Amino acid sequence: MVETPVGSILANKVVNCAGAWAGLVSAMMGVPLPFTVAVNMGTITDPGPEIIPHIVTHCHGNLTVKQADGRIIIGGAWRGDGDPFSGYQQVNLSNIRGNLSWAFTMIPAIRNFRVLRSWSGFQGQCPDRLFMMGELPPYDGRFYIMAGGSGGFGLAPVIGEQMAEWIHTGSVTENITENFKLFDVQRYCAEESTRTAAMI
Repeated sequence: MVETPVGSILANKVVNCAGAWAGLVSAMMGVPLPFTVAVNMGTITDPGPEIIPHIVTHCHGNLTVKQADGRIIIGGAWRGDGDPFSGYQQVNLSNIRGNLSWAFTMIPAIRNFRVLRSWSGFQGQCPDRLFMMGELPPYDGRFYIMAGGSGGFGLAPVIGEQMAEWIHTGSVTENITENFKLFDVQRYCAEESTRTAAMI
C-alpha cells in the first residue's frame, strides 16, 4: 500500500523512479541511499539534413550528440543552475557556450544548424555515477529502485526495459547479467539501513 496526498494505491510491486528525488523516497522507506543531484543542460537545433547516424560521446569534453527527426540534441553533463527542492532551475550561458564549442569542434557541420533552445533539468546521481537499480531490502521483491547514473537522459529507456524484465522475471537477460550486477542497489545497502527498514 502506497499512501499519497490524493489517496492510497494498492500494488504488489512499487518502483522508485523519482530521479533527483529518489533518495528522499528511499529514505521514507527506511533505506537511505547516497544520492546527489546534478542540474544538467541540453540544447536542440532546428531540423536539418541527417549528419549523425549514431550517438556521439566525447569523454574529455563532456559531450554527447545525437540527431532525431533532423534535430541535433547536444548535451554531456554541462551544468545549469538550480535547486530541486525549490523547483528553481536555469540554464548557465557560459556552460552552454562551452558545450556548443566542443560540439562544433568535434562535428564542424553542426555550425550549419540554427540553435532553437536550451533547457536544464535535474538528475539524481550515485557516487560512482552508475545507475542504481534492483530490489530494496527487506521488502521481499515488493519495492524496487531505478535511478541515478550519468547519461540518465539517454540511457533511461534501455535501463527501464531491463528493470521491467527484472521485476517480471526476477532477473535480467542472461548475456548481460554480469554487467547489470554493477548497477545493483545492494552495493549501497548498508547493514544498518537494512535493520532500520526491517523495523518499520
